[in-house]
Amino acid sequence: MTVTYTMQDEAAIRQIVKDLEAAWNNRDGQAYARPFEEDAEFRVVWGFKVEGRQAIADGHQQIFDNQYRHSRMESHVESMRFIRPDVVRVETTNVLHNVDGPFEKAIASLILTKRQGEWRIATLNNAGILPSEN
Repeated sequence: MTVTYTMQDEAAIRQIVKDLEAAWNNRDGQAYARPFEEDAEFRVVWGFKVEGRQAIADGHQQIFDNQYRHSRMESHVESMRFIRPDVVRVETTNVLHNVDGPFEKAIASLILTKRQGEWRIATLNNAGILPSEN
């Protein structure tokens, strides 16, 4: 099935990924949660689910203030699949550089929806990637 979308849609979605990266690197939980739907779901690397934009903001602020206070995130869009013109699945790889420990790498799968011309994250599922044993 071929779905038509615009370059503006793709650019807006890529900007959301950049905004998440910038919010992480600025350690700003409110900014990190801003592109999420009010009732969004976020599954963290450790497997538990956080529900709601404010809970996502609060949870991220807590880790920014504690274990990830010296971290730096690099995010890359690996794939983008439009399911409908107003629904897209995005896969990113995220590398976390942390002064207090080794880097971590994760794959995130995001579902974004477009309402009234604006893209928002409905769900984000994070899966950690184990370091190779080479």
